[in-house]
Amino acid sequence: MMVLKNGSTSFDIWKALPIPIYMECFLFNITNVDDILAGKNVTIEVKEMGPYVFREINRK
Repeated sequence: MMVLKNGSTSFDIWKALPIPIYMECFLFNITNVDDILAGKNVTIEVKEMGPYVFREINRK
């Protein structure tokens, strides 16, 4: 276990990370929803959307 003390270098890095963190997400859109809801025996068709990129900022 590491002990963090206020004012130490480790504490400052833990409190506000000096490097950027990015989160990348891909979503999938179902393109034949009407056929599926109508009960037709079809294969689901999807279209990949993205990437959507977010910068994560953690401050404690």
